[in-house]
Amino acid sequence: MRISKSVFKTVLFILVFVLINALLGFFLEPFRGSSMEMWQNYRQRKNIDMIYVGSSQCVCAMKPDILDKTLGTKSYNMGTNMQSFHNSYLVVRSAVKEKKVKRVILVIDYEMLDCRRGRNFRAEASFQRAMNRGQGIGKKVRNDVAFVSDPDFRGRAASVNYFFPWIYDRDMNISQNVREKMAGKVLDSKEHRDKNGFLPSEKVLDSGVDYITLANVSAWQKEATTLINLRMTDESRKDLEKICLFCRDNQIELDAITVPYPNFITIYSEKSYIQVAGELKDLFRNFGFYYYDFNLAKPSLYQSDLSCYSDNGHMNTKGASRFSLMYANFLKSTTEREALFDTME
Repeated sequence: MRISKSVFKTVLFILVFVLINALLGFFLEPFRGSSMEMWQNYRQRKNIDMIYVGSSQCVCAMKPDILDKTLGTKSYNMGTNMQSFHNSYLVVRSAVKEKKVKRVILVIDYEMLDCRRGRNFRAEASFQRAMNRGQGIGKKVRNDVAFVSDPDFRGRAASVNYFFPWIYDRDMNISQNVREKMAGKVLDSKEHRDKNGFLPSEKVLDSGVDYITLANVSAWQKEATTLINLRMTDESRKDLEKICLFCRDNQIELDAITVPYPNFITIYSEKSYIQVAGELKDLFRNFGFYYYDFNLAKPSLYQSDLSCYSDNGHMNTKGASRFSLMYANFLKSTTEREALFDTME
């Protein structure tokens, strides 16, 4: 009898625990978060021949409809918030195998160069769960096991928290979240992507922020006291090399770029920025590809102002439209490209 009661209590505890977790997931986990939305819309698209991958800078800067109109392509924005280069590789591999994509635009966010996966759990877990949605049970299990047993997460709270998505991926607008789940559709398109994966925004950056140009950066940095020395971790380097190797071996055109953002040179020291930009050029050149940093574009190629940004790190719709049109023409041009960029040296 004691054994029966003990078993009963254990089973009851598990059932209550599972129920509470399910309820918290229903109320807090977003109906359609950024990563989930990207993967769902991607899988619904029948024809894609070009993709854009990278962090939220990619999501907010690359406007597929404008590039497609100029290039005659059928593209989709597969960027996600804080997307690691490890996950960019997974995206590229999936798109090439599933959609037969022929060209990849990789947006290099300098913040991600020094961001280890172990410190980026929320974005990593959200990406993994979203990628798993719609997959067969066998593949889901394999992916989940691989994630929680990854050296970056194994033995840490993250490997357990992964199974409780409301902990790391939640929407605190509970009322609207529940209404959307009950309706089975997005009720407010604000903060949601368009059908091509682009995230529109009408926000405009406060005109009172410091905006340092290349012409006066050296003088400004002499007075700065909080600059960071930019670096690229071995982990990031290896993941970027995996992307390059995969694209080269599968005859995929790969273009690596950094999109403009207002405070690029007020965060990092000029010396370290120059060094890492050079490392990136060499890395991609070693595989037969090119890297261009559009923060260093000469005014004759591209020039933006604060009205093109929603905040210090992201473009708004106006900025994305302007940049995407320029970049489409840049890809079509046969002009000597290196001469269009400042070396900062």
